[in-house]
Amino acid sequence: MILVKTERGRALLSDRRALSPRERQLLVLADGRRSAAELGRWLGFAVEPVLQRMVRDGYLERARGPWGPTPLDSQAQADAPQRRPSTSPTADAVPSSAEEPARSSGPDARRSLAASKMYVVSLMQMLRDPDAASLAVSLHVAQTAEELIRALADSLAFVHERSGAEYAARVASRLLEVVPQEHLPALCNALYATAAPALQQVAEIQRGRLHLAAAA
Repeated sequence: MILVKTERGRALLSDRRALSPRERQLLVLADGRRSAAELGRWLGFAVEPVLQRMVRDGYLERARGPWGPTPLDSQAQADAPQRRPSTSPTADAVPSSAEEPARSSGPDARRSLAASKMYVVSLMQMLRDPDAASLAVSLHVAQTAEELIRALADSLAFVHERSGAEYAARVASRLLEVVPQEHLPALCNALYATAAPALQQVAEIQRGRLHLAAAA
């Protein structure tokens, strides 16, 4: 059985208190390409009863079209959060593998979608939370730039809610230093669509920089 989010299900994702952690994880990952068995392997619990209930409630529906399951990411086990910080982590307190791309010498050498994903996945791992874990999985399984940009914005919206506006703005600003130039407009749009004021402000500042660069 392959399921996809309904309009009702997509709308419900904006309310983090409306779903249990397991329901939210399934709703995030149900994109019309992954089978119930695959979701169960990803998440490590019996998903069928939860999926059936969410179908009855109108949050999920059977996927239409010739979709098939996607290969499992061999790094799935890295999705589980490793520790809970005593305070909110700082934007710089991420593993060196995520930090290094932002410290490379050339302005373009430091930018890549892979580095962007590594940076935000590392942050999600530091927030020992079921929602953070499901967001880490969605980052890992993103197959297109569009999916990854959307997952990055969703993750930053969670950071905004979980750790506050000031910290989320710092994380967003740092992420904008790592995302490739050609994907910056899409990320700005996605950040603005989160409706988080701090992320919207960062997006507007970046849009202004892009406008100035294009006019130069």
